[in-house]
Amino acid sequence: PCPLHRQHGRRVVTTLPDLYRPWARVTGHEPDQGPAGQEPAAPVERRCPRIIDPQTGDRYAVDPGVPASLQYLVVRACAGGRYSAFEWKVNGKLIKKTRRLTDLRWPLTSGRHVITLVLTGDGRQIKRSVTISVR
Repeated sequence: PCPLHRQHGRRVVTTLPDLYRPWARVTGHEPDQGPAGQEPAAPVERRCPRIIDPQTGDRYAVDPGVPASLQYLVVRACAGGRYSAFEWKVNGKLIKKTRRLTDLRWPLTSGRHVITLVLTGDGRQIKRSVTISVR
C-alpha cells in the first residue's frame, strides 16, 4: 500500500493528511479511519441516508449560450438501509418516484431550490434536504 492506504485486517483503509479532512467530510469521501492508532470509523454506507451531491449552499448558473436541454444537475444520494420507495422532490413538488435509489437528473432553473429525498421503508419515512441557488 501507498502512504495514504494501509491494511487493517482484510480491509484497506485510507489515511488522508489533515489538510484534506474538511474536503473529505463535505464531499462524502471521509477516510475510513480516525486519527492514528484508532479503529476505522463506520463505513460511508452507515452514514447514510444523505444527499451526496449537491451540498447545501452550492450555487449554479444557467448559461444563456447553452441549450437548456444540456443544463441539468445530477443529484446523487446514498441510502445505506432497507427502503422500499424513494422520492425526489424539488421545492415540495414530486419529480421522481422509484422503488430503488437512482440519481435525479434535474433541469436547472433560476432561483433558490430545496431538493429533498424521501425514503420509505419498515414503516418509517426519512427526509434529507439540501438548498441550492441557481442564477
